[in-house]
Amino acid sequence: MTMTEETKECPYCGEVFEGEDATTQEGIHRANEHVNDNDSTSSASKGQNIVDEWKSEGKRA
Repeated sequence: MTMTEETKECPYCGEVFEGEDATTQEGIHRANEHVNDNDSTSSASKGQNIVDEWKSEGKRA
């Protein structure tokens, strides 16, 4: 059984990737080109808030 060529479109910019590894190429493209969009940084700031709150309470590890 041979792999059929697949196409995958980036949901952010519409760029189309073709070939056996189209999904991988699209994922790498999305990570490199769109990772700094506003949705991707929200989880990091939540984690930082927890750390800051923990430090302000004066707890020791």
